[in-house]
Amino acid sequence: MASRAPYADEAFELLPELEERSAWFRSRNELVKWALRRYFPNARRLVDVGCGTGFVLAGISRGFPQLELTAVDRAPRALEIARSRVPSARFECADVSSLPYDAVFDVACALDVLEHLDDDDAAIAELRRVVVPGGGVVLTAPQHPWLWGGMDEYAQHRRRYRRRELSRKVRKVGLELRRETSFVSLPLPALAVTRLRSRWRADYDLAADLARSPRLERALGGVLALERRSIELGVSWPFGGSVLVVATRPRRRVGDDSRGKADRQGTSWNP
Repeated sequence: MASRAPYADEAFELLPELEERSAWFRSRNELVKWALRRYFPNARRLVDVGCGTGFVLAGISRGFPQLELTAVDRAPRALEIARSRVPSARFECADVSSLPYDAVFDVACALDVLEHLDDDDAAIAELRRVVVPGGGVVLTAPQHPWLWGGMDEYAQHRRRYRRRELSRKVRKVGLELRRETSFVSLPLPALAVTRLRSRWRADYDLAADLARSPRLERALGGVLALERRSIELGVSWPFGGSVLVVATRPRRRVGDDSRGKADRQGTSWNP
């Protein structure tokens, strides 16, 4: 499966500061942590595939100190930054198309990763393979092709997902869907204006796109917190800038070995 580094090299230097102050990044972290608490309360081992600079990994580490964390990315510079954020995690320099594990983890996360890949079906099958029977996956991805804009071009996205498209792909590889919901739903009109305007900009500027005033970030954070609370109460939004999918790998029959061994032929990244 061919895939490229998800961002221009300079973005790895920009992202840590932008992530910390962005209401969108913080809200996604909280949604992921809620999904882990709700659907995988007994998880012991988690892998963050395509961990980037480790912002989500750091949030999971703070929220779930009992978890044994592994992070995978194919960009060495991203792994360096992620390791500085979560030095207790184990890091692997590897591609999502050939993960060096087999039925090892209770949860595999791929958060805004699949949209970068030519063959996302194969990647979802890999995520299924690395979790134990009864374990599961947590996925997020950008939604609605009509929202395509400068951010998608800059981030080298292959696609934005149509409604329920990701859920169908999850089922196709033999995972059982537990939850699907859009998010960034309440701010969707403002997001649409921003994304559509960016189509006509000659040069996309990541820092400028995410540079909002502290007051605006607080307001957006409040709106997203309200939306997240509705999701926690059972609302599944049919539209939104992003989609969350939670699915589980069916359990084996009684008598089958429920946990495999890691294949240690991958490259450990411990600078």
